[in-house]
Order: sequence, then structure tokens, then C-alpha cells
Amino acid sequence: MFTRLLDSARDEAKKEVATPISSSKKNSIDFIAEAHNLSNNLSDEELCELFAEFLFDIFDANCMDEFKQIEALELRQCNLFSSWSKGNEFTLTQGDAHNEFCTLFESLCSEFLLQNNVTQNKLFAAAESALKEDVGKEKMSDNSWDNQSAGDQANEIWDVVRSVQDIEVWAEQMKETYERNNRK
Repeated sequence: MFTRLLDSARDEAKKEVATPISSSKKNSIDFIAEAHNLSNNLSDEELCELFAEFLFDIFDANCMDEFKQIEALELRQCNLFSSWSKGNEFTLTQGDAHNEFCTLFESLCSEFLLQNNVTQNKLFAAAESALKEDVGKEKMSDNSWDNQSAGDQANEIWDVVRSVQDIEVWAEQMKETYERNNRK
């Protein structure tokens, strides 16, 4: 359902445009949510920013419980990809490991949405709206996080979810993790 809604939002935006389109409980995301009185008062732009930040943090903020859960799963599973090479078929065990990763990712995202009283439909409607509003706007040359538009952040959400779904992307990361942890 999660990715189906993203696909739908992206397809809808493409029709209108020719261009592509439980944590450490008191982190920056919680602060932003509280600062904006999240409940249902966030604008589409704020909601895209909040969720895009969450996605960034679960893969890069090593102090967060969500990051630690993903890291633990990846360290436990990376040995399954030690001899895998791009273009190889995947074993059932590797497929099961990827499914476990996807399930964890979806669980973390669902928990985040529940904690912030946001439904998947509301998130994806916000992303779709941000993509539509971003159409035709002049892009800034400074692409830093602070200068990203809501459309850029909606695209970040889309890219992360699609990458999580892609077993080959994850397999490459698992092979790199295995090699990094087994260097002598």
C-alpha cells in the first residue's frame, strides 16, 4: 500500500508535468512536529519536510533507535551477500532477508506516522500536492537541505522508498557492508 500510493502520486504529477518528479523519542523530528503542532495542522510542505527528515535520519542518524534497528538487521544479513555480484540472481534466503528489511522499514515508517497522527493517505496527498506545486518553479542553484522545495523533499521520499524496494540496491549495500566489516 505504501509504495502503491507513492506510485499513484507520482503518476498523477507526471500527467500534469513533463519533468520527473520507536526513535530516540526527543529528536529533531519530534521538535519540528511539536513546534508545528503537528496533529493535522501541518502544511503539505511541512509534512514532506518532516517525513523526508525522518527518512534521512533512519539511515544516517546513528543515535536513533530506528537507525540501530536497521543497522542490526543489515549486519546480521550482510554475510548472505558476501559472494553476490551485480547481475547475479538472488537466492530465496537473500529474498527473505530483503523482505525482512522492507518489513522493518515499513514498520518504522508506520510507527512514525502513527506517532505524529498522520495517515499514509495524508502523507501521499501532501507529497502529490508538493510535486504539483513545484512544477514550473525556478530551481535554486544551492541544493542544500535548507533550500530544498517541498517538491524536492517529496522526490526524496519517493527515491528512498523506491530504493528500499529494490533488492539490487539493497544487495549492493549489503555487499559493501560485508566487505567493510571484514577487511583485515
